[in-house]
Amino acid sequence: MRSFLLLFSIAAFAANPSQKGVQIPIQQYQLPNACGSLFPGLANMRTDATEGAMTEFLKEIDRIRNQPVPESELEEHKRALVAGFALSLEDPKQLLDFAITQKLYGFPADYWDTYPAKISAVTAEQVARVANQYLQPENLQIVAVGDAAKVKPVLDRLGTVTLYDTAGNKK
Repeated sequence: MRSFLLLFSIAAFAANPSQKGVQIPIQQYQLPNACGSLFPGLANMRTDATEGAMTEFLKEIDRIRNQPVPESELEEHKRALVAGFALSLEDPKQLLDFAITQKLYGFPADYWDTYPAKISAVTAEQVARVANQYLQPENLQIVAVGDAAKVKPVLDRLGTVTLYDTAGNKK
């Protein structure tokens, strides 16, 4: 399952919503943890672009959940994952990370040996199933940093907003 999640995470925010005039350099990656995986979508922007950016993020999540991944895009991402994995094997730190991950999650002894084949075998149907299972808009946790007086009204339309100060204390 982790292979599907990793593939999904790379495809998740591949589209940059700049067609709406919102220029957002999006970073998207997977953070595995004991409770599952996090799929943060990060964007640095001006405060006045928050509303447009949030609209585009939510549209992108809806697109991922409701439109099939084009086969050419899926194949491109699978090739990139397998190639990136092969290159990562040259990095001693990454090898240690793989060993720790394998031990931490109880992966089988051949997990990393079979990883490229598992990635290559992922289908568009599997990506859609995982996207719908794990990417649930009603469970999103949105973190915004900026001028609360300007950002909060935008976020209030999306749900309950809790403010924190720079020390992490609830206001």
